[in-house]
Amino acid sequence: MLSKFLGSRLQLLNADKQKIAGLATELDHSVLRPIQQGNNIVGWLALHSSDLINDHLAQLFVEQQIRNNYRIAGLTLCLAILGALLLTRKLLMPIQRLTLGAKALVAGAYNTQINVSSNDELGQLADNFNLLARTLHRNEQLRKHWIADISHELRTPLAILQGEIEAVQDGIRELSQDTLQSLHAEVINLTQLVDDLYELSLSDLGANHYSQTAVDLSECLDDVVQSFASRFKASGLELRFSHASETAILIQADARRLRQLLVNILENSRRYSTAGGFCDISVSCSDTLITIIIQDTPPGVPDASLAKLFERLYRVDKSRNRELGGAGLGLAICKAIVSAHHGDIHAFHSSYGGLGIKITLPLQ
Repeated sequence: MLSKFLGSRLQLLNADKQKIAGLATELDHSVLRPIQQGNNIVGWLALHSSDLINDHLAQLFVEQQIRNNYRIAGLTLCLAILGALLLTRKLLMPIQRLTLGAKALVAGAYNTQINVSSNDELGQLADNFNLLARTLHRNEQLRKHWIADISHELRTPLAILQGEIEAVQDGIRELSQDTLQSLHAEVINLTQLVDDLYELSLSDLGANHYSQTAVDLSECLDDVVQSFASRFKASGLELRFSHASETAILIQADARRLRQLLVNILENSRRYSTAGGFCDISVSCSDTLITIIIQDTPPGVPDASLAKLFERLYRVDKSRNRELGGAGLGLAICKAIVSAHHGDIHAFHSSYGGLGIKITLPLQ
């Protein structure tokens, strides 16, 4: 047994460590033991390290290490699978919530909101989804109010027409020229309301045609002011217009729509300003913009109503405005016209105590 396990690993060397017997191998990884005769070293016995483990205990150790390695690998694999499942669940749950939320939006539940629990990309996507849901919910509410308001506005002139016609049919009123004139006035108001609604609908659809050419704003303002001067005077009001420049002010615009914009604002000022007041129009220019400011005298508008004046069918005093013939669409049409010309319009408190309208348009 000794020869079997050690024979190939033993080497006999002389005193100078030259091989006498055994296999020739390097001595770097060998264990050397001296062979002495008395106090003199007469040779060396070298035992080389073995590449194979033949010891039974060593073999058991190696097998145990292999089993441990398998256990560690199996445990690592289980932990990896568990971690992957947890990560997948964390990633899929927000996606599932988004999917359910999208189905809810399709079903019309626009008040759906998704809980955001992270600041990563999925969290940002959930934030955007919530913003979309809130926007759709707000638009749905506006649509419902819009339909209700339209129905209400159409009901009034139709009810008046029905009452007038039934009164004639029942013989309560005679079919006179005054009766026909009253019926005709209600038809005109109803036609104007329908036309305004149709124009706003075209604006929403982007189908409102604007033929934009080079327009002299000064000339357009002069024409509108001249046509409104007599109407303001008949209402006990004064119409003032101060020129910013004697030269032409050219802008790229639809002349008909631009005139409609000015007419709507001046008509609004004429209707609701108290007799004895005035309306002032001023124009100023910068390098890229032209600014039109229209201010009138009392009555003014409450602070809470300033931002809502350009909403459709909004009126500060519903009963008074209906009595004066307004449906709350004139300023909404003005906003649509200004937006189509890449400009801006907003309301403010006039320095004269009434309402002020500021319009900015880009120069040509």
